[in-house]
Amino acid sequence: EHERRKTILQDYEFIEEELRASYHPQNYFCYSIDQKADRDFHDRIKQLAICFPNVFVTPEEFNIDNDGHFMDHAFYKCLQLLVKKSGWEYVLRLQNHDVITKSPYEMVGIYRELDGANDVELTPCPEGRWNRNKKWDARSLKLFVNESVASATQLNASLKFAKGATQASLSRAAVEWLVNTVNLTTLLAQINEQPFGVDEILIQSLQVTDELEMPGRFTYECLRQGKNTDFISRMSHWNYLGAEFCRSRLVRHAICILGIEDFQLLSKYPTVMANKVRPISAKPYLRRQSDFL
Repeated sequence: EHERRKTILQDYEFIEEELRASYHPQNYFCYSIDQKADRDFHDRIKQLAICFPNVFVTPEEFNIDNDGHFMDHAFYKCLQLLVKKSGWEYVLRLQNHDVITKSPYEMVGIYRELDGANDVELTPCPEGRWNRNKKWDARSLKLFVNESVASATQLNASLKFAKGATQASLSRAAVEWLVNTVNLTTLLAQINEQPFGVDEILIQSLQVTDELEMPGRFTYECLRQGKNTDFISRMSHWNYLGAEFCRSRLVRHAICILGIEDFQLLSKYPTVMANKVRPISAKPYLRRQSDFL
């Protein structure tokens, strides 16, 4: 079993179809609604939580923007809510127009193979993504809830910065650590002060700061050697040449928006979800997925 948490703003019918296609009664689904969403969207999403006992909506809402501000705040509220639920082993972070491309049974097999490891994209973090005038050590960040049980190495550790996609798969042990062992309030606030890409740093940096001992983490050694770490949680069709080089003829932030022209290939990717799917094109694909399941 796994749980899925998603930040959402629009296209309710698309979200409902995506839930239908990936639904399983033993999984949990958590939604965090953007403050900018209209009242009808709010009401319809909240109705899902009334209809399904394993669907949840966070009561807190944030003003999320294209630069990633408050994205991690929204995800964190879902973690705090879902960590209280039993029976799941992994969390998959999703955004509004992401689509899961594996069946619930395939997902269980994939996460079993991960065996407690987190699946997080790791690349070097550009220096402009954090404020060098701030303090980034665990003590100054008041990172550990109970400093008396943290080691001197943990308390004196300074955050090593890494960057990667917002989407990621986190083990239950990692989620429990994020919610119960550490307090992310100050760290979230300091990262959120930056102008761009602030949703691409938090999990990645915690993941590679070995001294903090986050469960399921990966070593910083690869980044130190100039080697990136790929991941299987997200498929994106990167394209820096223009919309005419996308099958859908649509592009956003140098990523092709996936249309019906792309769906035949999705099942062939090893990744568990596809990023930036065009809602109007996705509906027939999602219906076929749910009928197949």
